[in-house]
Amino acid sequence: HIPELNVQADRELARRSPKVALTMVPVIALVTFITDLHAQALELSLGFLALSTILGFYRVYLAFEFDDLYKASPRSWMNRFAALMLFSAGIYGLAVPAVYFAMGSGWTMLIVLLSVTGMSASATSSIAPRQNMFRSYVGLMLVPITLVLFVFGNMTEKGLGMLVLFFLGQLLVLGSYSHRVFWDSLRNAHLLEERAENLTRAKAEVEAANEAKSEFLNNVSHEIRTPLNGILGLTDMVLETKLDPQQEEHLKIVRSSGDTLLEIINEILDFSRLESRGLKLESKVFNLRQVIRKVAVQGELSCRENGNSLKVELDEAFPVEVIGDESRLLQILNNLVSNAVKFTKLGTILLQGELVHRQDGLAAFTLR
Repeated sequence: HIPELNVQADRELARRSPKVALTMVPVIALVTFITDLHAQALELSLGFLALSTILGFYRVYLAFEFDDLYKASPRSWMNRFAALMLFSAGIYGLAVPAVYFAMGSGWTMLIVLLSVTGMSASATSSIAPRQNMFRSYVGLMLVPITLVLFVFGNMTEKGLGMLVLFFLGQLLVLGSYSHRVFWDSLRNAHLLEERAENLTRAKAEVEAANEAKSEFLNNVSHEIRTPLNGILGLTDMVLETKLDPQQEEHLKIVRSSGDTLLEIINEILDFSRLESRGLKLESKVFNLRQVIRKVAVQGELSCRENGNSLKVELDEAFPVEVIGDESRLLQILNNLVSNAVKFTKLGTILLQGELVHRQDGLAAFTLR
């Protein structure tokens, strides 16, 4: 049992009440009209009709004012509702024995009994959310006439009592089933809400962690890039001085390694921007052949380390100027060449460009 679901169960009692609260009023009026009650006990029937009307409207009142009354005192609302239901059941349950003793087990008693059993059956849906209340309600309505028929009735009436008792048992079984189904649905809905809240919290935590990670990567990348730019700048300055061939070769390797490291840092920044949806592609004119030459120059040194050679083949019709994001294309091609070098020993890395189609100022080409 989940205590916080009691509110939902009681609210469901209130929600279902207006639909059945006044059902007994027209039933009593009709029973009075079609039986001998209108001739032999009219005043009693009218009094019973008035009492049922008052009880019905009070039940409607408790239903419509549920939020305010329940908020003020849940126990008070439940006590008032339970007292109303059990009092109503006791009144209806005593009506059948009263008719039996006054008029016998004829047509009138059978019609009254049929009406009361029908009302008890309606409680299976209206108050089954509270099983103890349901059991007490149908017991107060059907047990009195069952006892009367068993104690005072003849064999036929005792058989009728057995029929009523069997009907009572069926109601209790159906009420238990309805109660279980209702509470299972409440519990399942509650568990789904809890899981949804947990998932929402987990999602918020993951997003916060990703945001913190992206911020960390941004900060660290910027901090690293500042001294690295200084190293690259000083390396360029030294390369402009007079150096012997070996020194120049070593400094070119330093410069190439620094460029590679700078590209890695830029990739980290791009990754963090992608996660935060802050990466935007540029659209400007640039020299495509010059980008490919840059890739070839940067890839030559790494190729030598593995005993590889780098070869570039471009179609004569291959475009020179294109519109796009130069830095992103350079980054992609460098990654492709780097991966090719990494998995190749004593071989040739071929960077090939080919024009596929040109029309109306638009060109389709391949780079592989």
